[in-house]
Amino acid sequence: MARGSLNLNVLATYSGFLGRVFGRKPLTQSETMARGAARHTISLIAADTDSPALRLYQSIGYREVAQGEFARDDWHTDANH
Repeated sequence: MARGSLNLNVLATYSGFLGRVFGRKPLTQSETMARGAARHTISLIAADTDSPALRLYQSIGYREVAQGEFARDDWHTDANH
């Protein structure tokens, strides 16, 4: 996470709803919240195997600024599209 940014912790979409722009609304709401909190950036973590999510983020102007290993502990993902 970038220091001073709004952290978008989890954004998930059931596979039957992928590509139907449901993911855009939480992102735009997060941007509104960030502006209201005087934050200029939003941080989020996305699996590099989650192509649909990465395409969504890139299509609305998000860009990768860092990459690294993520300690998952008991957290599991189906991001193997």
